Amino acid sequence: MPKQTFIEALDSSKGGILNILIGIVIGLLVCIFLVVPEVRQRENSSTANALVSANENAANSATDVTALQSQVSDLQTKLDQYEGQSDVKTSYEKLIAAMSAATAGDAETAKAALSAVNRDVLDASGQAAYDNVSGTINAAAAQAAFDAAETARNSGDYDTAITQYLACLAIDERYSDGDALYRIAQCYEKKNDTANAVVYYQKLAEYFPDTKNGRKAARKVTSLGGAAAETNTTDNTGAVTDTTGTAAENTGAAADTTTDAAQQGDTGE
Repeated sequence: MPKQTFIEALDSSKGGILNILIGIVIGLLVCIFLVVPEVRQRENSSTANALVSANENAANSATDVTALQSQVSDLQTKLDQYEGQSDVKTSYEKLIAAMSAATAGDAETAKAALSAVNRDVLDASGQAAYDNVSGTINAAAAQAAFDAAETARNSGDYDTAITQYLACLAIDERYSDGDALYRIAQCYEKKNDTANAVVYYQKLAEYFPDTKNGRKAARKVTSLGGAAAETNTTDNTGAVTDTTGTAAENTGAAADTTTDAAQQGDTGE
């Protein structure tokens, strides 16, 4: 194989370099005339889409504002319907206040607010809310009264205990499955007030006959009822004796009056 001379090799290298340069130029021309316009077109398209989206969002926002304004208008219309019906408006306002207070655990504030509500003017949902709040408040009040009664009973202050048990029973006569009834009966029994003790033992036996305290109460009614009957018999016997004595005294007084009258007649003669 014949060897190339230096000049021939140089000529061959120049041809390769020239081809490379021509390729670079062609590549630049392709980028300028084909790629760049495509990129610009895409940028323009993205910008246009962004503008369209922005316009759509603005339109949606305007729609939302319109909807909100419509809702406000509707509420105002409903509120205007309460004009001249202050009892209705006040009842709903107080009911909301009572619900908020009850949720916060402020039973006293809730009770005060609920007392200003006229349940009859509320609609069905309002009455349901009223009953729910009322139940929550009453449960808290009954619990507070029962706790106070227990504290007084344990310290031997039966009068205060009875007062608090009565407050609890006024809210729920069957409170805590008859515990309040059993405790108040015990307090009356401690005070030797057998008649009232029997009343509450009797209620407990009637309401909860199958419970332990119910059965105890039934036995108490039997035992204390007999004692009460004996007491009443003794009282009635005493009353009869007193009546007999009074009658005898009245007879004696009548006899004395007759004697005086006879003596006066003799003197007159």
